[in-house]
Amino acid sequence: MIRRETVEVNGRKLIHTWSDKGKRICRGSLVFDDAYDVNDYTYTETDEDVKAEDADDIALIRSQVESLQAGQKEHDKAIEASAEAIEELIAAVMGGK
Repeated sequence: MIRRETVEVNGRKLIHTWSDKGKRICRGSLVFDDAYDVNDYTYTETDEDVKAEDADDIALIRSQVESLQAGQKEHDKAIEASAEAIEELIAAVMGGK
């Protein structure tokens, strides 16, 4: 069965599509182990299995995407904290005038 999830990487939403049966997927004449797309494409499952080394690569890429997502969240928190500190500083300076 084709699976889909929306992930966010560096603030960009991507649609991740893969087969939960370990099959390759295709869109037209293009064949993939799995796909990350900006646009909403329709895929179908093939009869071809994802190779073991490809599955390992996919697991690595998924791990990297998850790390990027976690890093993006930490980055966003740091920016938010900096913005709050700047707002407090501006308020203190403006209040002191």
